[in-house]
Order: sequence, then structure tokens, then C-alpha cells
Amino acid sequence: MADFLTGFYELERLLVKMPEAVAKRVTVNGLKAGGRVLAKGMKARAPRKTGALAASPVVTSSRKSTKGKGHAVVAFRQPVSRRVHLTEFGTEHSRAEPFIRPTLDQDGPQAVKAIGESMGKGVEREARKLAGK
Repeated sequence: MADFLTGFYELERLLVKMPEAVAKRVTVNGLKAGGRVLAKGMKARAPRKTGALAASPVVTSSRKSTKGKGHAVVAFRQPVSRRVHLTEFGTEHSRAEPFIRPTLDQDGPQAVKAIGESMGKGVEREARKLAGK
């Protein structure tokens, strides 16, 4: 855990030194990498009644954010997105079939690792580009 935190603080120190647009790009790309790990896990664990739920998870992103850092989101395509919570938590008439929480519990560490690796590679790539200018 200490190695992870040391790497995180060093990564943050490097991101602060980069131009804001470059730091956003690296951050968003890293978050998307972690999101893809989670989306893949959700697809694998989703109930297969029609297959629509398993085909629905997607990763979206934006470099525009209210806090200026950008973000990535694991979401579900329409019209499935309107009823995902009913499957995850159940209703009065149907039992819960959780697949999101188990994905977060089981694949969360791999997602964090993917974020760190992607951001580390992104920082190295962008540093090489900036050094060449």
C-alpha cells in the first residue's frame, strides 16, 4: 500500500507541473482505462435474460467538468439505463440480482491499477512530447 501511495503522490506532483489541458487528457484517459475494467466486469456478471443488460455498459468521458479536472463514467445505454437499479436492488415483485456491487468489490483493485498504469504511461508520453518542444 505504501508503494501505491508513494506512486500516487509522485504522479500528482508530475501532473501539477504539466499544462492543464495535458493533465486533463492524462487524467481522463486513466479514468477511462479503469472504467473499461469495470464495464467489462459488469458485462460478464449481468443477468442474461435478454442479453440487453450485458450489452449495455459503456464508458463515457468529458474533459469539461465543473471542477476542471474532467471525468469518466461507467453508464448504461438507453433504454436499459432506466431499469438497471431494479435488477441490482430488486423490487417487491422480483428478487435482486446484483452485478454492479460485486463488480466493484472484485474488480475495483484491478480498475485502480489500470488507472495508475494508464496515467503513468500518459505522464511519460506527455513529458517526452513536452521535452521535445
